[in-house]
Amino acid sequence: MNTRFMRSKILPLGLISALFLGMLPFTAAKAQSNNAQITGRLSKYSPVKAPFLKPGSRGQPVRDVQVVLRSLGFYNGAIDGIYGPRTATAVATFQRS
Repeated sequence: MNTRFMRSKILPLGLISALFLGMLPFTAAKAQSNNAQITGRLSKYSPVKAPFLKPGSRGQPVRDVQVVLRSLGFYNGAIDGIYGPRTATAVATFQRS
């Protein structure tokens, strides 16, 4: 058997594959944790009883939406509970996606 070929090609490829496969469960667990956080934050709202939010709205429901939008990467403003222009833009971007 050609040990030179094994050392130059197969061994590094095997090590890279092992590292990649070793990180998969960790990445999936992080995504699962993020989804649980989002679900937990919004679980107190139902489609029937959820407040109608619009620009100018204030309060905890707006904070909850801002936190969820931030965790999804759509919002980067302050979590202030005010449905302002940044929140409106983030909501519209999320809806388009």
